[in-house]
Amino acid sequence: MNCPFCGAPLEEGARFCSNCGAKITPAADVPGQGTPGADGQYQPQPPAGPAASYEAEPLPVTESPVWQALRGTLSSPIFLLLAVLLTCELAVTLINGFTARSMAASAGSSLNSNSSSLLIGTLVGALPLLLFTAGVWSMWSSSRGKEPLKGPGAVRTASVIMVVLFGLALGILAIALVPILLAWSAGHLSADSTGIQGLTELFDGSFVLFAVILGLAFLILLLDLIYFAQLARLARTIRETDETGLLRGSVPGFLNFMHILMIIPLLGGVTVILASGRVKEFLAKQGLAANLGFMDILTTLLGAVLLIVLFIAVRTLKRNLKNAAA
Repeated sequence: MNCPFCGAPLEEGARFCSNCGAKITPAADVPGQGTPGADGQYQPQPPAGPAASYEAEPLPVTESPVWQALRGTLSSPIFLLLAVLLTCELAVTLINGFTARSMAASAGSSLNSNSSSLLIGTLVGALPLLLFTAGVWSMWSSSRGKEPLKGPGAVRTASVIMVVLFGLALGILAIALVPILLAWSAGHLSADSTGIQGLTELFDGSFVLFAVILGLAFLILLLDLIYFAQLARLARTIRETDETGLLRGSVPGFLNFMHILMIIPLLGGVTVILASGRVKEFLAKQGLAANLGFMDILTTLLGAVLLIVLFIAVRTLKRNLKNAAA
């Protein structure tokens, strides 16, 4: 055995080193001193006890105020109501699609070819709604626990699908609108032209009214495209905020404007639904509310309530995130 201080050989049981005079303490009496190795040197050992296994851990990002605001908002009753309304809207959409297909198939052989098109159109339109519904349900359920948030990916995918669909619609409308407007501005097209008469008949023979309405349709499609692009950005912001605990980007503000804008066209449907007596008779004479059915009423009401709840949910989420990040 050697002295742990100067390395000089020690006698058996010596308590002091004969070379340097250092006091020799048995290994059993010194915590962390260790045991002698093959060469007689003491091998240092890590200190025993709780301190040996202690490692400083940083504060989890999931405890940040922004994370708490995100999880608290997504687990609130307003998002549960949003998920329920989306589920009802999905069910009504599918029922309407299958009902229209059955009616087309029973109307005669001339419409049989359209029944499959109606079914395909219904399924294509219901796919994004299905993803939105699944995403909101997943966000609401997973936000109540500590596991990674689920659902923003489905909402973003649905939004991207809607961007593609509205982009295609814009392209098709532009193909129809731009040449007509160019021909009309050059004086090569008039309201009494045989090629435009069929279209202008729907607008009391006014080509200007036809062009204005077509232009408004183009603008609405463009706004819808921007809306779903913003919705995709919001879904990405939700996912990144949950992963980092920080609000790294601004929450899209265009969504509230579009929600209000989309509520306006529903006022006409609500008016028809609430109309009764002489008011309903007057609307029927004007060609309105003549074929109003239960599913039409339900679809209109669901659409109106869904947009209002969606507006409140998004506005609440934006406000809570911004307040927590401030």
